[in-house]
Amino acid sequence: MMCFDTNIAYHFLFKTELTSISEKILRDGIIKDMAIPMIVYNELLYTVAAKIARMKYGVKGKYSFRKYEDLSKRFCHGDTT
Repeated sequence: MMCFDTNIAYHFLFKTELTSISEKILRDGIIKDMAIPMIVYNELLYTVAAKIARMKYGVKGKYSFRKYEDLSKRFCHGDTT
């Protein structure tokens, strides 16, 4: 059994120098019954959200991303205090 890693998904979703390799790994993994650990979903969501925040809003590091994330949670839930 093959185990799916966050890096494979990242390079598949975002065009990098490793995109073609990640595509091959994904194709082989689908055929060979690939497993995806739950932590991969968590890491992937955080990584993609951080990349989008960096591209759209200029958030640069994990500290500023967490600060931005906390603010967006407050505003999304109507708590503007």
